[in-house]
Amino acid sequence: MGDYLKLQFVMLSRRMRHWGLNPFVGYPLAVLLFVGVCKLTFDRAREYAPYIIVIVCVMFQMMLCDKDRADFLLSIFGDRAKTKVRIAENLIVALPFVITLGITYGTFRLFRMYNNTVSCNGVDSFKAKSVFCDTIAIFQATF
Repeated sequence: MGDYLKLQFVMLSRRMRHWGLNPFVGYPLAVLLFVGVCKLTFDRAREYAPYIIVIVCVMFQMMLCDKDRADFLLSIFGDRAKTKVRIAENLIVALPFVITLGITYGTFRLFRMYNNTVSCNGVDSFKAKSVFCDTIAIFQATF
C-alpha cells in the first residue's frame, strides 16, 4: 500500500513537471492556493462556507470513485487491501478540508465567546457563558 501511495505522489509530481511547474514550488503553491480559496469562501459566504467546503471535498472524493480505478485496485491488491487503500486516499483528500473547517469554525466560536466576554453586561456575560458551555459540549462530543 505504501508503494502505491508513493507511486501516486510521483505521478502527481510528474504531472506538475509536465505543466511546467517544479514540484518544490507546486506543492507549497497548492497549499497557499487552498488556504486562500478557503479564506475567500469564508469571507464572501460566511454562513454557507462550511457547506461549500464539504461539497468541494465530496467532489474531490468522487473523482477517486471511478469504476476503472476500483477494478485496477482490486486486481492489484485484493479486496481487503483495496479497501485500506481507498480509505487512505479518501483520508488524504479529506484531511485539508477537515483541518480547515476545524480551525475556522473553532476560531469563529472562540472569537464570538471573546467578544461576548469583553462587554461584561449581565446579558452579554450570559451569552458568553452559553457559548462557552456550547464549546465545551462540542469538545466533549468530539472526543
